[in-house]
Amino acid sequence: MVDVTVVVPVFNRQSLVIDALNAIAAQTCLPRQAVVVDDGSTDATVEAVRRWMAEHGSRQAESRRWCVRLYTRPKKTAAAARQFGLTHCDTTEFVAFLDSDDLWPRDFLERAVAAMSCDSKIVASSTDRRFVDTAGTVFQQDDCRALARNPIRWLFQYGAGVASCTLFRRAAVDAAGGWDDSLKTAEDAALFARVASLGRWTHLPGNAVTLRQGRGKNGMEEGNLSQKHTDRLQRWAGAYEKIYDELQGHHPESDRRLLRRYVAAYWYRAGKQWALQRNEDAARRCFDNAVSWWPLMLRPRLRRYRLAATCCDRRQQI
Repeated sequence: MVDVTVVVPVFNRQSLVIDALNAIAAQTCLPRQAVVVDDGSTDATVEAVRRWMAEHGSRQAESRRWCVRLYTRPKKTAAAARQFGLTHCDTTEFVAFLDSDDLWPRDFLERAVAAMSCDSKIVASSTDRRFVDTAGTVFQQDDCRALARNPIRWLFQYGAGVASCTLFRRAAVDAAGGWDDSLKTAEDAALFARVASLGRWTHLPGNAVTLRQGRGKNGMEEGNLSQKHTDRLQRWAGAYEKIYDELQGHHPESDRRLLRRYVAAYWYRAGKQWALQRNEDAARRCFDNAVSWWPLMLRPRLRRYRLAATCCDRRQQI
């Protein structure tokens, strides 16, 4: 058993979460505790977890006994559920945040704890990740060595979907302020960027964590929550603006220039999203923001020009 807490937030994933719990129970080194936080599910998720806890507890050998707790809360955000789990558990040296639709390889905790126990300056360790669809087909696999080399650059370029494949030092998460429960998207990027500024981030060679995409085998379970918002790209752009402003003093100018380009790219993508929804005013504001973050970026200028031309044509037709 290792000195790890696993926090599992869940919303309307009555079968997916059971697979995630089985993956924890199958670890070669078990955590001291797991905390499942139900974020206002309206299906049978709570009943399924309670049934799993009862059945699993009866099957546990004394030598492999570990604590599993379930909390239920009114619907809020995934960040709020994770923070609630973090504050309602015994303090351990390490903490992991496993999304309820993801799966660990059997040796994940063993590898991660061994790597981090060798150096107290390591604040996070990540293994590779692979994405599978509802049929179990792998459609993307990511080598996360670049994440370890430059976490901030990775978070800005690729997003922060690495919670499930990372073990964190609990003291670093606390020092970074924990999860911002007011954020509905990009909450992981905000926290992980602060954690990355506190120490080293390392890579764990070996089997990848499986990130499942879709709504489960029955097609009825909750999908990726960040994809639900029609303004999600604008939310991401605003979140990365705040992260940049907060951390810009920690990086050399060469890195800051690159990060500004990434922020501009988020605003440009947000503008395209609004343009597809025919919200021209919102699209125009996003394109303007992209140019303000990276004046040499031509694509938002062209899009802005096309929007103006389209509006002019409409006025002439009227």
